[in-house]
Amino acid sequence: YAGIVGGAHYSHEGSGSNYLCLHTEPQWLNYKDGYQYSAGRALLYGAEYQTPDDIFPNKHLLDNDVPCVVCQAQHRFSIIMIPGRIQCPNSSWVMEYKGYLMAQRYEYNGKTTYECMDENPETIDGGGENKEGVLFYPTEAYCGSLPCPKYVAGREIACVVCSF
Repeated sequence: YAGIVGGAHYSHEGSGSNYLCLHTEPQWLNYKDGYQYSAGRALLYGAEYQTPDDIFPNKHLLDNDVPCVVCQAQHRFSIIMIPGRIQCPNSSWVMEYKGYLMAQRYEYNGKTTYECMDENPETIDGGGENKEGVLFYPTEAYCGSLPCPKYVAGREIACVVCSF
């Protein structure tokens, strides 16, 4: 299914820590409209790109809302994301896509999972307004316990999604 990315607000310490691919046509069980702050709730926000145009040439992504898709690879047993690579480990694996490793900005409170963003990202029509929420930033190598020069300080990390 196709959807929109959601998650916790970048500045909140609570709520979930992963990105979600939310269906575009939500369904409901029992609910109470209005924010229930006093009862304690997690909050779910839409996602925006916080991505400079330099790694995605000819794409203006900043503050655009992020779409997503959930797929099933036919006749394949596993799908794996490999950070730091742009090719699958061997010829029996199928490359689904390659791109850049993205996550929440390092100094924000909320943590997210790392996601492999396709090298040709898309946006949601009409979603170019800065509304904040959960954010996608490119991930850069930070040398120290991460071995450099194999990795390069400040270089954006690539990734590949493979099935087999």
